[in-house]
Amino acid sequence: MSGCRETTRGESGGHEGRWSALLGPCACVVRVSFLGVSVGLAGAFGCAEPPTQAECERMLDHYTELLVRSDRPQAKAAEREKLKAEARSKASRDPEFGRCSQRVSRRQLDCALGASDVDAMERCLL
Repeated sequence: MSGCRETTRGESGGHEGRWSALLGPCACVVRVSFLGVSVGLAGAFGCAEPPTQAECERMLDHYTELLVRSDRPQAKAAEREKLKAEARSKASRDPEFGRCSQRVSRRQLDCALGASDVDAMERCLL
């Protein structure tokens, strides 16, 4: 990808986690580390229904959109959609993503879907 700069964001940067990079080693990389964050308290927030797999996918799309907007603001809509499709494809093969509905609470999901940037979204999932 031309114009793509290498980035490594450590744990303090918030964009690196247990999951492998979804779309490559560049600034446009989408990492779904938000599910790698300790979110084992999903059942501790009451009786709300856990997120569905479709809602987890919507959260992944939102995360991807926020990350691409942040790291590649010049990306056109078609490119963003392609990156989201690639992220979904790779996440579908990741067992950690498959546990999203068990590990993410309704409160965390609602917060994450309302987040306006990647860092805010990741804070929702702590």
